[in-house]
Amino acid sequence: MRDLIEQVFDGFMSTLGLLLAIFAGLSLALVSFFMEYIGYGGLLGDKISGTILGLSVIFIIAAALNAAKIGLTYIIAAKTKKRTGEYYTAQLLRGLFVTLSLVLTIAVVGGPIMTGNVDATLEAHKQEVREIYQRTTDDVQNSILMDLNAVTETTKRSIALETARHKSVYDPLFEARHAETFIGGKYFEGVRYKMFTKLLNEETALHQKNLADIQALETAQRAEIYARRDAALGEAQSGETRDLNALTRDDVRQSQDALAPEFLSLLTIAAVLVPSVEDNPQVLVLLFILLLSAVIEFTPLVLLSSFMRRRQEQAVSTQARVQTVGLNAYPAAVQTPPPASNANPARTSLEAAE
Repeated sequence: MRDLIEQVFDGFMSTLGLLLAIFAGLSLALVSFFMEYIGYGGLLGDKISGTILGLSVIFIIAAALNAAKIGLTYIIAAKTKKRTGEYYTAQLLRGLFVTLSLVLTIAVVGGPIMTGNVDATLEAHKQEVREIYQRTTDDVQNSILMDLNAVTETTKRSIALETARHKSVYDPLFEARHAETFIGGKYFEGVRYKMFTKLLNEETALHQKNLADIQALETAQRAEIYARRDAALGEAQSGETRDLNALTRDDVRQSQDALAPEFLSLLTIAAVLVPSVEDNPQVLVLLFILLLSAVIEFTPLVLLSSFMRRRQEQAVSTQARVQTVGLNAYPAAVQTPPPASNANPARTSLEAAE
């Protein structure tokens, strides 16, 4: 009973392992196909855009090459005679297909890992440039605002001083004219009246001229400040545009920040074990990409070859058992009865001689 249970358990585990191997092989074969499909699409998508039976030519190319790769693996594993021209030809073709598929898988897998954060890093660097020039712009605007406020305050003080000066001259003249020429409820427009009036008009004209000069000076100063502001802002804008255009993906592609965020966590763990990895993370990235690509490409082929060899071994074992059973059963089936005791001795001797 125990032997029966062990046989059933072994058979179950063998079947489960076979199913898992088939699932893993098929899954990775599909992954390999899509890697090639993406790779060919990136290389030939803008040059080959036709369809056949509703399927894109790129899809058909990727499917055909993957089918050829798996088919050649089947043929090689099924070959009972090795070291033949056909066998070596199949090996060579499969090597070419596997190499091509491996290169495309490395390209497709490596891109997101090595440059998965390039755009975000590039945008972060550009944002730093924008912030630098924004601070420069703010500084210019604040400086200009301070200069404009200073001009406004200077203008106010100048106007106040001019107004005080005008009042100190105009009011005494007006009062003197009034005191000397206002007689009997009205002004006596004699020589003194005309003299005071002339002085008052001249003072008023001088006051208006001084105010106009103050306003003109303020206008000129403001124009100079605005020109200085426009020049500084224009220079800042030109510098920002120049620096932003100078930043490209190539500038950040080789930096550690360009790696995919998920891989940075792996890099942090690896740096604890091997501190030198942090100085040259691209080596770890390359090893990881090669390992992942090799697993994707070679696992289905290894599983298929192992499955074919197992079938061949089972077929050979079954054939050997059949032959053994047949040989053991054949003598019993062809045994002849012993000669009768009353047979003719002479005839028996003659038959034996024959």
